[in-house]
Amino acid sequence: MPKSVVDETIARHLKRGMALKQSSDNPSTGTLPGTVFQPAKPNSGTYEEWQSITDEGMLLVSNEAAEKNRWVSKEALDGLGGHLVGAPQDFPGRSLLQRDAIMQELKELMGEPVDMSSEFVLYKDSDDTYKSSDLGFSPEDYNVCLIKMWGFAAMGQTESPLVEFRKAVHAIIAGKDGKKGAMQTILNQKQKNMKTQFVLQFDGDAAYEKDDPGESKKLMSHNLFAPYVAKLIKQTVPGAKVHLCIAKLEGDTTKTQEDLMKKFGYFMSSSDKGGGEFGDPFKLRTSTNANNAVLDHRYPYYDRRFFDSVTFMAKFREYPIIAVKDCKAVRDYASEHITQKMVEDLYGSRIMFRVCVAFGGNTHNGVQAMKKEIDAGNLEKWNLVWRHLIYATK
Repeated sequence: MPKSVVDETIARHLKRGMALKQSSDNPSTGTLPGTVFQPAKPNSGTYEEWQSITDEGMLLVSNEAAEKNRWVSKEALDGLGGHLVGAPQDFPGRSLLQRDAIMQELKELMGEPVDMSSEFVLYKDSDDTYKSSDLGFSPEDYNVCLIKMWGFAAMGQTESPLVEFRKAVHAIIAGKDGKKGAMQTILNQKQKNMKTQFVLQFDGDAAYEKDDPGESKKLMSHNLFAPYVAKLIKQTVPGAKVHLCIAKLEGDTTKTQEDLMKKFGYFMSSSDKGGGEFGDPFKLRTSTNANNAVLDHRYPYYDRRFFDSVTFMAKFREYPIIAVKDCKAVRDYASEHITQKMVEDLYGSRIMFRVCVAFGGNTHNGVQAMKKEIDAGNLEKWNLVWRHLIYATK
């Protein structure tokens, strides 16, 4: 049986990783000569912490026995000064890819990115919410399988997560050990004459981040793979609709809503040439500008091939002071519980199934904040979590 394009691409990158591993220029790391791992991004948040916010038996991890012992406690993380025990240099054969290589992988699997502003036009729904005008997603007609993507932002290099995203989507759809996944939820709703669609959410980090000129880094975030996850869902569930919801929390209260949104795209003037003002229609910035330095957030592949509508929400909050150290305020920058509440309030009782797909991520503080909200009755536990440790650099 001929291999799929996905399998062939993955096999090629695995083969490349083995060749790199044997490189005499850098034999211990399996990376290209000159690649620097430090500082590695820490995979924080313990197995037990994640269990506490997930339905019993529905926390799924890759190679569970090995992974459980590599997760980092808050105490260990503090003692390491933010550096992860078991960073990539300790694991020969783990090759990390830069943004250009990741984009090449995505191009092979998904075609060319559309080098333009988003096809979606978002209209002001309230002071903090913009929505595309697609009428195919009416609150009265559809229930929701809500999928949160969680992971590293501002990565300089990362392992390719293609294989693990495929496993994650399969688990989300099929469930595990006789416990229901999204497909069973969809079928149950169909028996009640209700249709169920997917909403893919993430906190508002740039996917294709602005370049760091001081260190010549080409940065990216985990949500660079959001269109790939949407594509996998559509391939797995015939006729599936996947809607995108971006939730952003801004701690700088001196900025305006207009300032915040301009990180993500531009307001349209009546002539559709940009340069509009807050309240005008809005488009995400999707162009990668591959031949120039990237100065703004960008979202390649965020188009109608993979998403059926787009919602953008942004709120301001001054982060609270939780301690004073060396006469300086220590603020609580955990925001995951707030953005999760923003999204859950938007879709309300129509949420039938909650999923989190976590690839990497400094998640200890976020998970603890989520648990407090769950214990207080303000949020629900996730029905299923797929947690995968992935190595990356800052």
